[in-house]
Amino acid sequence: MYVDSHAHLARNPEHLEDMANNSVVEQVWLLDISFYTSGRVVELATPEEILEAARRYPGFYIPFGFLDFTKGPDIVDRLKDKGFVGLKAIRPAHPYDDERYFPFYERAEKLNMPIVFHTGVVSRATRSMLTPGLSTNSSNMRPGYAMGIAAAFPELTLVLAHLGAPWGEEAFSAALSHPNIYLDLSGGQSEFKVRWLNEYLH
Repeated sequence: MYVDSHAHLARNPEHLEDMANNSVVEQVWLLDISFYTSGRVVELATPEEILEAARRYPGFYIPFGFLDFTKGPDIVDRLKDKGFVGLKAIRPAHPYDDERYFPFYERAEKLNMPIVFHTGVVSRATRSMLTPGLSTNSSNMRPGYAMGIAAAFPELTLVLAHLGAPWGEEAFSAALSHPNIYLDLSGGQSEFKVRWLNEYLH
């Protein structure tokens, strides 16, 4: 099955039906990053627009809600109730494996909601482009932090985005040592990723 596990939806998107009916891709995960307030190349879809795309094309567009660590852990329950199937984590104020975030992961595990973690270098957004409480620090999103989460919550599915670039070795080590950790190949820095794949794909 061909899955695009890392897509972001623009406002007023075109050709959703064409993709759903004519693409070799059989499923697209739509990850909500509508917290960006300005400075994006395109205006991003709202959570409601993501859910609407998923309702219109069930089984093809899969909605992932933004896991906002600045809210209480019940944000996970609220996203599930709205119709989100999984969660998107990015720009935490503390490392992903900080135990302050464990109540969020515990709820996600209980509700069977996989989490796509942004790992590695993040886009050059200034604080003015982000909602309050989100960090500009890439080092809080090193892929190695996923190992502690995976061990603590063995029934939680973790997807590490972008192969953790530039920490590719950490990403591969995490996926090899924990059966509930997966990697995605999305984003730039393709030269590095091809080199890592050639070295570690075995």
